[in-house]
Amino acid sequence: MKKAPLLLLFTLLLGLIPSLKAQEERVVLFHINDLHGKIDTLPQTAGIVSSERASGREVLFLNGGDNFTGNPLIDQAKPAGSPMISLFSKMGFTLQCVGNHDFDYGQKGLLRYAESLKFPLLGANMDLPPELAKVIVPSFSIRLKNGLELVFFGLIQREKESGIPSTMRENVEGVVFHSPAESLAKILPPRRAGRILILLSHVGYEEDKELADRFPQLDLIIGAHSHTRINTPSRTNGVLIAQAGSDGDFLGRIELVVDKSGLRSAGGSLIDLKSVKEEDRELRRLVQEVERNPEFTKTVVQLPFSLSGKDALGSLMTDSLRRVLSLDAVFHNNGGIRLNRLDRKITLKDLYTLYPFQNQMVIGSFSVGGIKEMLRESYSRRPQPDLQVSGLRYGLVRFPDGTLKDIVVLDQEGRPLPDSHRLRGGLNRYVAPRLFTEKREFQSAKTLPEGIVSLMVRFFQENPGWDYRVYRDPRRIWEEVLDGPVQEKVLAKLSLTLGEGNPFEGSTPTGNLMADGLKSIAKTDFALFPSKQIRSDLRVRANAPVTPSLLLRLYGYIDKNKPVTATILGSDLIELFRRESLYNDGFPFQLSGFTCRVHLQRGKAAVEIADISPDRPYTIVTDGYEASKNPVLKKMLKGITELNITEAQALEQYLHRGTPSRLDEKRGTLVRQERR
Repeated sequence: MKKAPLLLLFTLLLGLIPSLKAQEERVVLFHINDLHGKIDTLPQTAGIVSSERASGREVLFLNGGDNFTGNPLIDQAKPAGSPMISLFSKMGFTLQCVGNHDFDYGQKGLLRYAESLKFPLLGANMDLPPELAKVIVPSFSIRLKNGLELVFFGLIQREKESGIPSTMRENVEGVVFHSPAESLAKILPPRRAGRILILLSHVGYEEDKELADRFPQLDLIIGAHSHTRINTPSRTNGVLIAQAGSDGDFLGRIELVVDKSGLRSAGGSLIDLKSVKEEDRELRRLVQEVERNPEFTKTVVQLPFSLSGKDALGSLMTDSLRRVLSLDAVFHNNGGIRLNRLDRKITLKDLYTLYPFQNQMVIGSFSVGGIKEMLRESYSRRPQPDLQVSGLRYGLVRFPDGTLKDIVVLDQEGRPLPDSHRLRGGLNRYVAPRLFTEKREFQSAKTLPEGIVSLMVRFFQENPGWDYRVYRDPRRIWEEVLDGPVQEKVLAKLSLTLGEGNPFEGSTPTGNLMADGLKSIAKTDFALFPSKQIRSDLRVRANAPVTPSLLLRLYGYIDKNKPVTATILGSDLIELFRRESLYNDGFPFQLSGFTCRVHLQRGKAAVEIADISPDRPYTIVTDGYEASKNPVLKKMLKGITELNITEAQALEQYLHRGTPSRLDEKRGTLVRQERR
């Protein structure tokens, strides 16, 4: 008899569970950011969002800003950005935060975009002119069907030095930008039942984490600006933080489980849009119309080989500007180089993608002492060489802890220049006011009316016989690390300098070190490491400490790429060097376990590899990415097996075993023979 009341109570509780569950709802937030004019995946994005909305769930589609600057089909349209605005009108966005590049077309361009939308833009840390203040608001509330309120706030990044976002100063004339954190502190309410607080942030992932630490009442931060790919949203101080990379590669999807009181749980992931087949057909048709622009597909120049890396592309850009403008020196910031590779056939679209900004050159007279002050200022913002150069060479001499000891400026022949020596030179209009203010030397400066891309086109037209081989390994800028204080573990101290020598001309100590390390860890007969992954802008002097961070600067991508082992026939190894030497117009691999001599003549290559049997299979270790992407190498390798270790980890393990020897051996040699 005593059990009956308990049984009745249990039955009543069970009956309540379905009604409790029924009060919970799922809300889907889709988010993109930093599209930079990339439109190819917009049809997939629209298709996914439309399908979710058709399911009956409440769906919000959020945009983190920076829609423009990066695609000449968008940026060079009349008016600028108009194709993107037209496509966006079909996308069904709910809200957007303003990004720094959304100012790139000027305030009139931003106003034109904002007035095309059916919702306000978000930006809480700006004092705006009256017209923009009507369409850009600090916050915006959306009430769900169950009565729950979602309150969105927006923040835009601000550079510490200039006090404005990363855009041209004239684009934001009359707009006052405040600290993102202090602005949010003034308007963010406390957490309470019936309300969810969401920040659309265009300040970057590291700053987002700082905001989460300071404002734990936030439920969610959807970020942008840093182009961070967060596959699964992370938590900082209980605040969920998400970001979807850049360039339309990914679409973020966050699912909120809510009831009338607020957020019960949340989780999310990224959708790889390149692998999605579902798409909005009408939007695809419109994208194809935008992309069918014959003006941008015209070939400007045909190179003898492709160019890769900021040093090669930056040297080409600065050379073209210096040559056309007849200057002594030209500098250009790495951040203004938006491609990492130019194929042999360069179109107008390629050049506008390489440099997508509406920008001109500022030219004037400055001294070598002024250049050193400019370089010191640049290093204080980003502690590594960040300015490409033509007409000069320069080096930053520092200690392992990053302390700058000296700056060396040389002429093109490597001769030191006195601080008093004056030159006529130029910088792009974005960099000039940041590095040469009224306190620095930049005399008689003037802005040229012609755009930078237009100047580059003139260079290609006026210099058909230009020798592009100089961009194989420009070595115009370098960073030199001396023995001294260090703030991380020391892996080794070597008796020779790392970073010297041209890997495209044969073996270098840096290349030998990596090849020996991979061969030792993999226990193979031979090792090959691509010469193109040897960096040319860092020298670690003899007896200076070799640290993990320096290894990542000496070699490209070794923190991500994994080595692979395989077998290769001796005859295929010879053919590999023959074909790749021709393709690269240089020595293609750093090597261990054998010696190789390549005789290169225009259109022909002869290869000598000592003590190798053509019919014998040899075990080999090489870079996994190269093995998967290089069709010649991929075809020749048999039984490819990936090692469960990155190349950086393999090299660290090798150095832990002891100090390497014979790194100065000349194992690979390139001999160039001119036709008679």
